[in-house]
Amino acid sequence: MKGCYKCGNCSAYPLVGKIHNVRQSRDNADYTIKNYMNCKSTCVVYLMQCGIVYVGKTLREFRRRILEHVGDVKHKRNTSIAVHINEHHNGNIKAMQFSAVEQLKQTSRIGDVNKKLLQAEARWIYAMNSKSPNGLNEGFTFSPFL
Repeated sequence: MKGCYKCGNCSAYPLVGKIHNVRQSRDNADYTIKNYMNCKSTCVVYLMQCGIVYVGKTLREFRRRILEHVGDVKHKRNTSIAVHINEHHNGNIKAMQFSAVEQLKQTSRIGDVNKKLLQAEARWIYAMNSKSPNGLNEGFTFSPFL
């Protein structure tokens, strides 16, 4: 049962895709998801796909981050996802498909988890080739590894 699933009872679940594998854009390799994750999962790296890809991370519940992206689109905020969805998908939030792809174990030291999430996010940005202009990530940095 490893993969990303819908919880079935929150306002974010219609935007969550059920997946078990991810095809990584850079090398066209399949990645098998190693954890069971859903809308309520924390400490995750996630993808937003709408024809192109955005990679993000959150320490909080995945659904809370999804709903922040939805709010950004609805309120036309100046974020890479909101600008793209409003300009290329006429503000249609149903164009967005979110999937959690990696989950880190939470430790007592939040700073350690955040640094590991930043590292995992950077690896996924590279693997998915999601740095702008190919994707919606506006930067790629090795600073989480330093």
